[in-house]
Amino acid sequence: MTEHPQHLEIFVSSTVRDLASEREGIRDLLRDWGMADMSMEGFPAGAAILDTIHRSIKQADVFIGV
Repeated sequence: MTEHPQHLEIFVSSTVRDLASEREGIRDLLRDWGMADMSMEGFPAGAAILDTIHRSIKQADVFIGV
């Protein structure tokens, strides 16, 4: 595994159901590289989900739209 000196938080965005395997592949790759992925699968369920998503996008270093 290649060392990556910088810790980045990366937001992964896509439609969930039809791109589930692609999302999983991207998250696995990011974790292999030692980076933190931010995606809906890690968010708490509830009425404030849109607020959580917006805050996470703003705090992310990188946004990946699939």
